[in-house]
Amino acid sequence: MRRALDVCLWACGLQGHRLRHTRIPLHIKQKERSMRKILLAAMISWLGLFATACSVTSGQQGAAEYVDDATITAQVKTRFAEDKTVAATRIQVETLKGTVQLSGFATSEAERQRAAQLAAAVPGVKQVQNGVVVQPPKS
Repeated sequence: MRRALDVCLWACGLQGHRLRHTRIPLHIKQKERSMRKILLAAMISWLGLFATACSVTSGQQGAAEYVDDATITAQVKTRFAEDKTVAATRIQVETLKGTVQLSGFATSEAERQRAAQLAAAVPGVKQVQNGVVVQPPKS
């Protein structure tokens, strides 16, 4: 606190003066508040930049490609939900750079094949990696 008072005295041109019970002038308080706001904005910007860099290092080239992959994933899941032979809740879908990866369980080879066909039919899909495992239903 003493250091802050010394800085304020210096800013007002009163360095070297010992003032008792001095109040910090309003314009100095306002400068301090605006400096805090600038510092906060810089920290938030840095955090945003850091978060963007993380998505690039995880394999994505940019925000547009990430949105395209998310759209492809959503369209594949929608087609699974609309199809009567594929159980959309048992098959997971992930997309990276246009390559769709299917994982999970199917009750038959026909369901596994149909899931791959539906995924391949979505616009923007470059390749389908079908990792779905056939597991017949237990009775």
